[in-house]
Amino acid sequence: MKKILAAGAIALAMMFASVSPGMAAETATADKSSEVTFSPEVLKHAENATEFAPAGDESRAGFVPYATFQVTSKQPNTRMTNVLTSCRNPGGTCTLSKTVTQTASITAGGGISFSVLNANLGGGYSNAVALGVSCTSPKLSFGQVYNAYPMGTFVMFKYNGVAGTAFLPTGVDCRVAAG
Repeated sequence: MKKILAAGAIALAMMFASVSPGMAAETATADKSSEVTFSPEVLKHAENATEFAPAGDESRAGFVPYATFQVTSKQPNTRMTNVLTSCRNPGGTCTLSKTVTQTASITAGGGISFSVLNANLGGGYSNAVALGVSCTSPKLSFGQVYNAYPMGTFVMFKYNGVAGTAFLPTGVDCRVAAG
């Protein structure tokens, strides 16, 4: 039994010994017509290239083949409930005159940034808008108040399958309210 094991070990050792890093490997000659050459400009950019996962590698943790964006509802001229400024003058009129900065707000949506959201909506919005409030009320009754509210586009969307909402300010709406 020891002789059989020893013979097997010697055979394995001889097999591995015949393959050494210093041995020349067989080489096949390449067909010159199938060689691909790249310009220096392409090679320069290739140094900074990001490796893309091969097809079928979607199961790898953190792999996202591309981002998805879908608008589920877009409502322009939406008035928000927060009051920018107000005045009251029972039996008379009052004037609102103020400049305020209103910032776009994004809720949930899988971490979408304003710039990505704006690009997907056509690029017509600003992240922060200086709103000039300049409104004169009609004659107010006792208990009435004249308010200025931010106006804008309210968007419901899905980004990479995660629902989100955004308010993108575009202007001001002034109106009488009970107060």
